[in-house]
Amino acid sequence: MPPSSSNSQQDQVLLAMTNLRDQGGYRTEDGGVIRTGLLYRGGHMADLDDSQRDTYQALDLATIVDLRRHDEIDKRPTPTFGDETNLHCSVSEGDSAFAQMAGFLEDPDAADRIVAAGAGYYERIITHNLSRFKPVFGALLDPDRLPALFHCTAGKDRTGFTGAAILTWLGVPQDVVMADFLLSNEVRRPYTERRAKELRVQLAATRGVEPVDIPEREVQAFRTLLSVSESYLLAVHEAVAERYGNWDQLRRKGLGIDDSTFERFRQAVVE
Repeated sequence: MPPSSSNSQQDQVLLAMTNLRDQGGYRTEDGGVIRTGLLYRGGHMADLDDSQRDTYQALDLATIVDLRRHDEIDKRPTPTFGDETNLHCSVSEGDSAFAQMAGFLEDPDAADRIVAAGAGYYERIITHNLSRFKPVFGALLDPDRLPALFHCTAGKDRTGFTGAAILTWLGVPQDVVMADFLLSNEVRRPYTERRAKELRVQLAATRGVEPVDIPEREVQAFRTLLSVSESYLLAVHEAVAERYGNWDQLRRKGLGIDDSTFERFRQAVVE
């Protein structure tokens, strides 16, 4: 059986520092299993040490699909590991929506506002930004470009949607897709806690108080900002149902990927 709990899913984590995971190993509803070593997801790779670079080089990638904005790439360029092709397919709607959400931190209901804004961001992927994903899925659903890695900065939102879409099209049960989506929270927990501690110190210095005096709700809201919520993926499902009826119609009508093209991909990655 494929990983379906947080413990067994940890086996798919190849490098926690960059949220690097193999999307293979999941069983589909028709009894197939997604092959390992073909599709990977992750965050940025700008700060790798030699050992971590070796982990990526061992993937023997043919394609890297970079979902980030130009300013993100300029700040944290992706290293080269071999002869892979690095495709830049920015899927963002201008400035970082999540950076704007950071302005909510001092609000009494900051965490709730962040989750609501995050759900809206995911909904807009379907209602306003789907065209940005056409080259992304055009590359990732091409078996001639495998093995492939798709990534953004944190590997949780743009990457999270992309991974959930592919697993859904391949017929992975939705509870397993959701668990894979939420796994970013566990993998990134050490980073999130470190950044939350840094934020507490920064806010204390700015306000002239002790770190202990910073309201816990502000720090918790920041953790929320660095995490993904089940409601985010549910917002995508609702938008897909309303606009396209189902995910296959999203693929066909919204992204222009016909059944024969997808079947070729499916046969390459499912055994």
